[in-house]
Amino acid sequence: MRTGIAFISVVALFAAAARGAGEDAGFFENRLVRVPLSLKPAKGTPGEDGAVPAVSIPLKDGTSIEIFNETGNFPGEGGGAAPRNVAEGRPVTRISAAAGKLHCVKVQFGDSTLFAYRRGRLYRGALVSMGAEYVISVKLPPGRVFDKEIRRILKRVGLAPLPGCGVEAAIAFYGGECGVPAKERAETVKKIARRRPQCCELLELLIDAAQDSETVAWCEKRLSRWNPAKYGSVGADSADEYDPSDPAQRAAVEELCEAAR
Repeated sequence: MRTGIAFISVVALFAAAARGAGEDAGFFENRLVRVPLSLKPAKGTPGEDGAVPAVSIPLKDGTSIEIFNETGNFPGEGGGAAPRNVAEGRPVTRISAAAGKLHCVKVQFGDSTLFAYRRGRLYRGALVSMGAEYVISVKLPPGRVFDKEIRRILKRVGLAPLPGCGVEAAIAFYGGECGVPAKERAETVKKIARRRPQCCELLELLIDAAQDSETVAWCEKRLSRWNPAKYGSVGADSADEYDPSDPAQRAAVEELCEAAR
């Protein structure tokens, strides 16, 4: 019998379609950050450091959170390197290992886990989404932490899939009412997942396609490790301040945010 994660994965594959019929019938998108219109998103304005948030989202108390995508290559705007296709390497293992050397929070961002350290009110970190690696920053209002309201918002924020990664196409073709015979579907999805190491969306698709409990258990074990904010318990709601004078912490930050180089 498939467990709760298997059920959640099926829900995840259809989430976008389900929202399209309800309150999230439209999206605001800026710098690859995609937000449901029901959250009342707006394009961010430059802050004190001159950085322009991809999106600003209002909170109930009249303040707002600001989200920065630091990996987009935006001509004329000083963007960093383009998001990296993670077809090779073990990106989440590297990110989580670096986060373990810092005081980090693990927050669900869309269907992925953002591993982020803190500098003042800005939480900066890395995540892997739909086969690409990103560096994302979230700026919280004064006195706020990753409470229930902010966590609920970030779960509904996502990143537009990049062309060329193949994950979106695989989910669209092999998910849902796929016409491919069950055995062939499972075998094909398993091959695709192996070519995209630590891509959690493909592991979710593999759970849905799997014909045996051993494969399901294998996927579930990895999802709990590689996507802890979604498949584990809610972690800390804040982090200790990052100390740039500590060489070990500086090295860990460089490792964590390698995609931004």
